[in-house]
Amino acid sequence: MRKSLPPLVCVAMLSLPAFLFAAPLLAQPTRQPNSGEIQAALQRLGVVGSVLYVAAHPDDENSRLLAYLVGERALTATYLSLTRGDGGQNLLGLEQDELLGLLRTHELLAARRIDGAEQLFTRARDQGYTKRADEALGAWGHDAVLGDVVQAIRRTRPDVVITRFNTLPPNHGHHTASAILTAEAFAAAANPKRYPEQLPLFPAWQASRLLHNVPTFNLAPNADMSAYLKLDVGGYNSLRGKSWPEIAAESRSQHKSQGFGVTAERGPSLEYFQWLAGAKPGKDPLDGLDFTWKRYPGGEKIQKVVDAAVKAFEPRHPEKTIPALWQVHALLTALPDANAWKLRKLHETEALLLACAGVVLDARAAEATAVPGGAVKLELVALNRSVVSARLLAVHLPDGVTEVQAELALNVPVTRQKTLQLAANAAISTPYWLRAPADGALDPVPELALRGLPIGPPALQATFDLELGGHKLAVVRAVRHVWNDPVKGEQSRLFEVAPSADAAKSLQQHHIAYDHVPLLTVWQPPPAKLGPIAMELGATHIGYIPGPGDRVAESLTAVGYDVTLLPLDKLATEPLERFQAILVGIRAFNQTPELGNQRAKLLKYVENGGRLIVQYQTNSKLAPLKVDIGPYPLEIGRERVTDERAAMTPLDPNEPLLQKPNQLTTDDFAGWVQERGLYFAQKWDPRYRAVFAMHDQDEAPLQGGLLVAKYGKGTFVYTGLAFFRQLPAGVPGAYRLLANLLAP
Repeated sequence: MRKSLPPLVCVAMLSLPAFLFAAPLLAQPTRQPNSGEIQAALQRLGVVGSVLYVAAHPDDENSRLLAYLVGERALTATYLSLTRGDGGQNLLGLEQDELLGLLRTHELLAARRIDGAEQLFTRARDQGYTKRADEALGAWGHDAVLGDVVQAIRRTRPDVVITRFNTLPPNHGHHTASAILTAEAFAAAANPKRYPEQLPLFPAWQASRLLHNVPTFNLAPNADMSAYLKLDVGGYNSLRGKSWPEIAAESRSQHKSQGFGVTAERGPSLEYFQWLAGAKPGKDPLDGLDFTWKRYPGGEKIQKVVDAAVKAFEPRHPEKTIPALWQVHALLTALPDANAWKLRKLHETEALLLACAGVVLDARAAEATAVPGGAVKLELVALNRSVVSARLLAVHLPDGVTEVQAELALNVPVTRQKTLQLAANAAISTPYWLRAPADGALDPVPELALRGLPIGPPALQATFDLELGGHKLAVVRAVRHVWNDPVKGEQSRLFEVAPSADAAKSLQQHHIAYDHVPLLTVWQPPPAKLGPIAMELGATHIGYIPGPGDRVAESLTAVGYDVTLLPLDKLATEPLERFQAILVGIRAFNQTPELGNQRAKLLKYVENGGRLIVQYQTNSKLAPLKVDIGPYPLEIGRERVTDERAAMTPLDPNEPLLQKPNQLTTDDFAGWVQERGLYFAQKWDPRYRAVFAMHDQDEAPLQGGLLVAKYGKGTFVYTGLAFFRQLPAGVPGAYRLLANLLAP
């Protein structure tokens, strides 16, 4: 009996053509690939080369290069992101922390379905912006995360490892750490004495070459790049009808929570590389590496059959390729189990057999969820849309085997109804890395086989025993719930096991629902309730102009404030004098530039005696802030203090904002999470006064984190302090400080 595939291939086989592998596990309907996609997949069977691309976060990957490597060079390319991006910010909704990490995980998977690459992670949690690599590695635990990178190399067995970043500061500390870890793992992965516990599942592996993909986005247009290797990834592919940069733009635009939609580029697109270790290339970064089956004993026969199948392929009759595919299957089966490509190519071949025959196999649940021990009504469907002989023999489910023995005549579906009883101890469906509370800076994943996978196995799956063209084949399908939306048409989601009503009382359910990712559900223990906070509100009636991913308004409501939301349409008509203070949410002016049209009304409110507090807004060369937010000149920079324990030193010990209605002490600045603040002001009119000085290790003090100015009878405040993180986390001192800012 053939061994099962390594977990990467079983659970998230996202290599081109991605539709052949990813659909069942990502709750997408089974889709018949077109002949252009089948032809590209056939060509891939003859290529046995792999590239691992390593960076720190979702959206750090080079989508152009990945699309080119997979599409043009037919290589297996994998993006290893050290983190799931859970420490970032969210332009789409209110998800933060682990829920944001889940959303960004699936944004990466959506991107990979387009560019054809695969996706892996380490257990490292994203702690937000970090200025130094040693800070990041110290928090994660250097050896633990290094082991995860080693495991990714051993799992994917790449010929080439490529880093997105180098080891030279200044840079985001996570970026620099990713380069440091990759260089160490390049050597450690080949040493069986390093992380020996991995070896039964993932044998030691020596990649041939380590490269650095030199970024060009910060270089001057006339920068001299002659010292680097280069690769033009701007080619056009007629089977796809698009160039690789066009495909990459679609891929990168899936990072919607980051606001990373991009416009497609056409024409030449040069990527540059620096050789770091291993076999030195010539002019092409991939020079000197054999990616054909001829690199393995016995591989010549496989190469010959695959080449012949590609040459003889008839787009209008893909079923004629099936005999050749069974020849390839037999030759692959005869290879030694130690062959790095045997299992992967067997599954690619089996997916191609189904594609060429137009076979549809589906397992649908009548309901989206069931509880442990509950009944699940299933509909099992098999359909053969070719003239090739096919027969459904049986369907394996967790409670046993359903014998079918049905001929699959041309375009005649075979359907069976089945009621399945779930086990009383069936696991509740929740992302595997969120099953237990995080302990420190690593996701708690004790199972070695699961570590690094983008998602875990589905809650319920069916295995179809099929006979196709005289040969037997076992095909696994995740069970889905399918329904019709009157606007969007057919929709589907993975079947899930939910807690019973009694058990649900001690869990909290979160749904993440956006069009570009599957419907996602997380069951977690309810958060700790906010304990009593010794604070005076000072003001009670607050207007709140919402920003993206912002839970400050609901946090203020929870402690007794009367908060009125002021979205743009309401702000334009609402009389503002009834509010004792107005608070502007993070990035509100960035997300809604039209908010700038209300600046005069807001400043008039301040002039007449109101208090206006603007939380951080962003400003950069790529996305400049196009409106003056304050009454006097104020320039927002990118300065921040990432150490949440950094001293908050009052510039005036008698500062009134620290005296009433709450007398603040150093204790109020203990227990903050992730950071002190970000996007501080870097230049300001002398009519503003700075309240605090603070700084990260070995840096000069920054004073732009909290600025206050009198304007007419009222007060204007700009603050980069991270209230949007502290308030949902229940940090008492942050509530007390914000209460002082809001108080008249």
